[in-house]
Formats: sequence, C-alpha cells, structure tokens
Amino acid sequence: MKIGFAGLGGMGRAMAHNLLQAGYPLTVWNRSPQAAQPLVDAGAQLAAQPADLAGVDILFTMLANDAALEQVVVTSGLLAQMQPGAAHVNMATISVALAQRLAALHQQHGVGYLAAPVLGRPDVAAAGRLNILAAGDPALLARVQPLLDVLGQRTWSFGERPEQANIVKIAANFTLASAIEAMAEGSALVRNHGVSGADYLQMLTGTLFAAPPIRATVR
Repeated sequence: MKIGFAGLGGMGRAMAHNLLQAGYPLTVWNRSPQAAQPLVDAGAQLAAQPADLAGVDILFTMLANDAALEQVVVTSGLLAQMQPGAAHVNMATISVALAQRLAALHQQHGVGYLAAPVLGRPDVAAAGRLNILAAGDPALLARVQPLLDVLGQRTWSFGERPEQANIVKIAANFTLASAIEAMAEGSALVRNHGVSGADYLQMLTGTLFAAPPIRATVR
C-alpha cells in the first residue's frame, strides 16, 4: 500500500513520521520542502509537486485551511490524476461547505473521501495518541482504520457524510473556547473577592476541567 502525505507542519510532520516508522512506504509533499527533509532522511520519498502524489493508494492531507486544501488537492490537478479506487483522508479542520464540495468532487473522480479531523496538539500527534473524528463511507473507514490506529488512540465515527466529522470538530472547538471563556469569567469573579485567580484556575484544571487542551491553555 503506497501512502502519500501533504502538509508537514507541526501536526502533519509528526503524523507522517509515525506512518513511516510503522513501515508504510511514504511519499510526502510540503510547500516548503525543507520541512520534509527529516522524513526524507528517515526513508520517505519527496514529491516535487502535489500532483506527484497521484499514484498513491491512500492520500493523507493536513493543511492549514480551506484555501490551502483546495489549492493542493483540486487546483493542482492532484485529484483529477488520482486512480479510481484510491482514497483521500483529510485530517484538517475545514468548513462544512468545502467538505461537501470535496465529497462531490471525489465521487465524480471515483476516489474515496474520508473526513478525519483530530483532537490533540503536536506532542499528542507525535505520541500517536490523537483522537480522530471520522465520517464517510464505512467501508472506506474500515479500509484505512489500520493507518488511523497508527496515528491515534481512538477513532470516533460520526456518520457517513464527511462533513459530519467537520461539524463535530467545529463544535468541539466552540465548546473548548466557551469553557475557557467561562473559566476566565469565574477567575475575575473570585479575584473581586480577594481570592487568587491562579489558585482558582489550578483547582479547576485539577478537577472539573482537567482535560489536557484546557490545562495547556490556561496554565
């Protein structure tokens, strides 16, 4: 099975490294080629342009935003050149509108499409402990699950339409931001009564709000 990976920022580089370490033949691409060099040194092949990934069986992308993903996958001609039966697993957080459009475009080209955004920071990605929020064709999810198991501690399935995973990720981000805002309001309240805001936040992140993303943000 030939694997491709486009997007080698802090998250993507860690995820691609784990796939390489698991023994999968890997071809990588990044807008700044120097980011790919550690992976090339470890045995990955370097694609000179996105379209050079068209021959892979499974393409992973972890790109910054909607515009970057559309440029790399669609505008570059990569999707149009992928072989029928190949699959694309997009692990970035993108809009619902683009997720729907990508699903339709992939179907037109006979290429599978799975949305699989993640919860976790780069250190969690490096440890292979991401939580993966997946949606798409159940048969495709089953096909790529061994690869997802390399990348994460658990895959959560949220439906057969790819955009369902993206809306779950957006909702999770909103929930996290709301919790942090509520903690800030609570901190202001206790400080007005002479209580240390730092002590209050330490208590919260050690009890009610002990999730790693919250602790990392408010420490």
